Amino acid sequence: MKKILAALTTLLSGIAFASGQYVEIEDSGQVILNNYGKQKIIESVSKRPDKLFCDRSKLGDKPEVQEFLSEKLIEPINFVMEEPILTFAGIRKYSLRGVILRIEMAKFSELPEYQAQINEINKNIKYTVKNFFGSEVYSCTDFYFRSATVAFEKAAKTGKSVWKPSRPNEKFSIEGFTKKYQIDSSSMNYAMEDSVIEVDLRNYVQESDITGETTLVVDCISCNLISEGYQKKFNANLVKFTVKADFRLLKLQLQLRKGI
Repeated sequence: MKKILAALTTLLSGIAFASGQYVEIEDSGQVILNNYGKQKIIESVSKRPDKLFCDRSKLGDKPEVQEFLSEKLIEPINFVMEEPILTFAGIRKYSLRGVILRIEMAKFSELPEYQAQINEINKNIKYTVKNFFGSEVYSCTDFYFRSATVAFEKAAKTGKSVWKPSRPNEKFSIEGFTKKYQIDSSSMNYAMEDSVIEVDLRNYVQESDITGETTLVVDCISCNLISEGYQKKFNANLVKFTVKADFRLLKLQLQLRKGI
């Protein structure tokens, strides 16, 4: 978080961007340019300071004044676009407690880095002081910041990328009940911070014929482990698992509640 605040403070203070500097806009420390991030960059570069170099004590009463606008490219800014090159999604661990199936997920997206130029426009005021004979004795120019634009539309890829955690909106199938069920976690309410998806199996038990121990096969249909190296990197190596449970007592309790 300190790194993020430091980066934004640098931008807002008007200090020139260092080549290859990132704009940090997320608590995770990742560098992402979404609509919110784009607006933050625009706001940051629009508050650059004036640069006043003239010594007022040397200007006298009636210096010659010239006003003109100037444009210049300042050092570029790097950012990351939310357009995944590659996506990793896998299961870290799972557990079944009663009728609640808990699945801890890992999902990361590789996002490309871009670089864009910043164009600064200043209003320049040049003062010239001459003596009685018309010779110049003092000259200076003040630069008043007017605007700055980021050429997002001309941004070019740098060839680098970063991995960003993302919400695991995955699709699962569950087999082992009387019929096969499919689950879409995008419609579930869970915290992305821990990426734990909880599935209540109560209705599935109620709709099924339970005569003995049930073996459930849970398959993450949309998961992609990419390779063993990425599995180690993100500490997840499962897309499918089997879990056993005895739902007979629960089935009976549900039937009694419904008066069946």
